[in-house]
Amino acid sequence: MNFNFKIIINDQVTDDEIYRLRNSVGWDNNCYPFSLTKDNSFVYFAARIKKELIGFIDVVSDGYNDAYIRDLIVAKDYQNLGLGTKLMEEALQFLKQKQIKCIQVTFDSELIGFYKRFGFHIFSAGIIDKDDPTLIERKLS
Repeated sequence: MNFNFKIIINDQVTDDEIYRLRNSVGWDNNCYPFSLTKDNSFVYFAARIKKELIGFIDVVSDGYNDAYIRDLIVAKDYQNLGLGTKLMEEALQFLKQKQIKCIQVTFDSELIGFYKRFGFHIFSAGIIDKDDPTLIERKLS
């Protein structure tokens, strides 16, 4: 990596910073503000150059058995420079120290290779996203 950044655990991160970061990678902001959900975070890491938020990873966990990596975001201008790898390594090291048994993540299929490098086993799963316009509502009987 040819740029000087800092990764800070549980840094003060504003809603606007998260929105800008999400926008930089083409993610929608049709989600709850981070200020409302961060109390449910087990740990999160912010990557910054000076004061600019350039990367972020958030982990939700019960603190014992399970952890879910909710977001791994690297600003468009800093992708493919190793920052996402460094953020993932920091999160996994923290979870290993806490002796979390099972770590889960949801990702797009083009990122399989990235997650396999960290030891994630790839298998079929399901997800319901109430904001996904491609889902067809079905009545349960």
